[in-house]
Amino acid sequence: MSLVARVTALAQTIAADIKSLTSGKVDKVGGKGLSTEDYSTSEKNKLSGIASGAQANPPIQTSQLDRTIGVLMPVGAFGLGKLLDLRSSTFSGNTPPSFFFGTGTTMGFIAGGPGPNANQLGLEIPQLIGARNYGILTTHGHWTDATGGGGVQQIFTTGDRTFTRLPTSADAWANWREQAYMEAVDAKANTAVLISAGFLVQSLSQPSGSDFNNAGSIQFELKTGISSTLNKPAGAGNGWVNVLGMPRDASNGSQLATGVTAEGVWYRRKENAVYKDWRQLSFTDNPTFLGDAVFQRNGQATPLLFSLMGDAGQAKTFRFGVGTQGRWDLICNEAAESGSNTGSNFVIASRSDTGAYVRIPLSIDRASGVTTLSGLVMNGPSRVAQYTLTTLPSASAYNGHEIDVTNATVSPAGPKRCRSNGTNWLILNTNTPVS
Repeated sequence: MSLVARVTALAQTIAADIKSLTSGKVDKVGGKGLSTEDYSTSEKNKLSGIASGAQANPPIQTSQLDRTIGVLMPVGAFGLGKLLDLRSSTFSGNTPPSFFFGTGTTMGFIAGGPGPNANQLGLEIPQLIGARNYGILTTHGHWTDATGGGGVQQIFTTGDRTFTRLPTSADAWANWREQAYMEAVDAKANTAVLISAGFLVQSLSQPSGSDFNNAGSIQFELKTGISSTLNKPAGAGNGWVNVLGMPRDASNGSQLATGVTAEGVWYRRKENAVYKDWRQLSFTDNPTFLGDAVFQRNGQATPLLFSLMGDAGQAKTFRFGVGTQGRWDLICNEAAESGSNTGSNFVIASRSDTGAYVRIPLSIDRASGVTTLSGLVMNGPSRVAQYTLTTLPSASAYNGHEIDVTNATVSPAGPKRCRSNGTNWLILNTNTPVS
């Protein structure tokens, strides 16, 4: 190839290379260098963490709930934090608990009583029948069956009334229960307190110097270190005592006290601003006293009286025993009362090792006072009744009885032991009437 031809080919190759370089070049921009990174590494990493198909503002699904444990629900999911009208739904008070198992918490507007029509159902809570009583129903379904206890429950509130119920099975609810409240005023703190109707009203710890007469409001007062000057119940001791004041008005009412460190129940009433004496309550059942029973009436004019009362013809018994088995009975017996002080005689009865009746060693006739013994052994001198000729008792009333006549005139004169034959008192060694 000639020299001209080789030069021409080289020039063409150089021209093609220059054209290729010109078409791919990057124009220089002021303030930029070849090493500037406009797309940062952090933004690149953030972008790589977004799932494919993700949306910036996805719509909230109210018909489904993510039941995965530990996953947070968005506000509005299945009614949580969302306006939800249940009146026109198929849901009602008869919807079984299983409908809510594992659904989380839902809240919605519904009638607590019957719904207005077939298309708008209600809870039909018995206490609200006769009125719709619209309110908010909160249903907790945080367990997957009826064994979750409080994990599945319903709470309905309307106005200032609250009702709750729990499931008894997957298909049935327990009855609705109303939580009733009333407001009272704490006179000591001048603040309103919310107390539950029908339960403990208030619990206040009173200082030892508080007078029981000041416990006049509806409250339980807990007092300690009380002394006899504070109008406490007699026998309550100096420990803790609960006092429930039940005022009718400022001048009338009553108090009920129960001992804590000293067992007992006491009652007294307030009439015309004056408290009556405390009275310890009696029991109508069969109380068992585990310690000593002390009956005292100190400082009062009337004597102490221990009474066992019952109907005529009914025995009244005071029993001594070992363990649970009787040994001796002191009895006012069931002998009929027919007038002239007859009947209801006094008896002492013995019992066997098994508690069975054995015999009556002693009885006393109420009308005559005659005492009958089943046996008598005397270990010392004894003395029978002493009479004179002018004071002799009726022989007919004491047939078979013995007496001493101290001034008999029958020779030899002097004391004579006599026995009645029902007609006369006869001298024992002569069997002749005493004179």
